[in-house]
Amino acid sequence: MQIYLPIAELPISVLMVLGLSGAVGFISGLFGVGGGFLLTPLLIFLDIPPAVAVATVAAQVAGSSMTGVLTYLPTALLAGVIGFIGAVLGVGGGFILVPGLIYFFRIPPAVVVGTSLFQILVTMTGATVLHAVTNQSVDIVLAVLLLVGGVIGAQFGGRAARNLNVESFRLLLALLILSVGLRFAIELFIPPSEPFSVVVPESGR
Repeated sequence: MQIYLPIAELPISVLMVLGLSGAVGFISGLFGVGGGFLLTPLLIFLDIPPAVAVATVAAQVAGSSMTGVLTYLPTALLAGVIGFIGAVLGVGGGFILVPGLIYFFRIPPAVVVGTSLFQILVTMTGATVLHAVTNQSVDIVLAVLLLVGGVIGAQFGGRAARNLNVESFRLLLALLILSVGLRFAIELFIPPSEPFSVVVPESGR
């Protein structure tokens, strides 16, 4: 079953989008990362224009983070305080914040995940609004599909995280970071499929 995306201007498989967003949402709920670093390139691989992919994924990340925060609600207050401290220290997004709080501050993984999701919720909500207002690149149809899959996946990820001990959590997080790092390293040596060049036009033409 396919559905037409009005902003991206192309049809896309509903089941594929739901599956991708569900899997990324699960990772988001499990590790407290936004998941945009995974979902954005996947959507671009499916021929979604980069500007639309970036803007629309922000909405999915905000939704997944919101449902993840609700899963970790008992630690929400402490998570907000730690998230503020992380922002003051110049810590980046969830992909950087989570290992930083675990390894440098020795904060329990359950609190770290809630902290990261709370921070991501706030920043990605703002990013979604800005993308929608300034360049109208948020595809509402794609966003709804991503939100449905992401929210469901995040709930399962949050519940799975509760059953992990600290050592297992750190091992899985390390493997995730390693796999993403390897992917970026490989892409450094792969020429782009559509190379572009910048040319300064001559005056008078």
